[in-house]
Amino acid sequence: MGNAASFELEIWQLFNQKKEVPAIAHALLAQARKSDLSLKEIRTISQFVLSAGELPELLSFYNERIKNKQRIPWDYFVEALFQSCAAVPEDFKAAIIRGAESQDAFYELIQVHHLDYFDERIPALRKHRGAEAEKNAKQIKSDLVAELELMQNQKLEQPQVAQLQKLERFFPGDSEVKKLFEVHAEKKLLDSLEKRPRLRERPLFPTQEFTDPTTEKALTAIEASMEEMLRQNPDMAMDFSISHLMWENHRSALRFLEKSPESVSRGWLRAHLLLAARRFVDLLNQLPEIEGLDHHNPDAAFEAIYFRAQAHWGLGDKIQAVELMETLLERRPEYRAGSSLLAEWKDHIL
Repeated sequence: MGNAASFELEIWQLFNQKKEVPAIAHALLAQARKSDLSLKEIRTISQFVLSAGELPELLSFYNERIKNKQRIPWDYFVEALFQSCAAVPEDFKAAIIRGAESQDAFYELIQVHHLDYFDERIPALRKHRGAEAEKNAKQIKSDLVAELELMQNQKLEQPQVAQLQKLERFFPGDSEVKKLFEVHAEKKLLDSLEKRPRLRERPLFPTQEFTDPTTEKALTAIEASMEEMLRQNPDMAMDFSISHLMWENHRSALRFLEKSPESVSRGWLRAHLLLAARRFVDLLNQLPEIEGLDHHNPDAAFEAIYFRAQAHWGLGDKIQAVELMETLLERRPEYRAGSSLLAEWKDHIL
């Protein structure tokens, strides 16, 4: 036997020999008595034997090692002892504390709660280690997020995806990490919308009113089909909204979007739709709410300025629009299509 994996193989082989669990536990302890094991290997055996309920045999094994001044896993020892005894004497509890301290293993006692009321250092140490672990986790997350922001500034798409996946592995279920995924998805969506060919002269579907009966009939049929699919799968609402946006059917795009759950991506897509639909006042009114949803995102303020500038231009506040875009480009010179919009606006003014 050499490591935890070899023990698992040994257990599997013993099971294949049709041995009962207690017999396997005894066999492992017998082999452990003949071998010079690491603490990790002893812990692996202890976990199996404890789960098998062979407490007297396990305690006997520990006692032998203690007499020989060999290391034992004190948390497993305490767990086995308290499971096997109705009441552990106070002097024995004190002996456990001294024994763990003599092997520099007092910290292992925080893994179990049986001695919490006997020695107040145990719950205090557990609380301290928990706080330290939380502090370290926060620092790790902060470092990973800082690296992600650097990748975003350098527009490195693939490394961003890998970094987000790393964050998700380290912090599964974390709400902040979930928001970062939503921000990334939203940014990819808006980038693709920004780069798509403009269909202003010959749109696939007219923007708001449909004068061609054939086109209007086709679109109505598509919407009816989408509504039917939506009843089966409500999560498709945003996808349908994006489809209508691509067709420049902004009214239906907004209607489908309202059926999707609230999220950062939904907020920014709504901003894009309101801008495309030339509902500039509604856009200006919505932006503070969207920024509030996306307050963890350092780029949210720049995104809001970008939309705010275009809304003011659409309302005829041309000087305000130019000033906002100039402010944005001073901080982020390559931000989306800001430079080309600003140049176009200035030519129009001049």
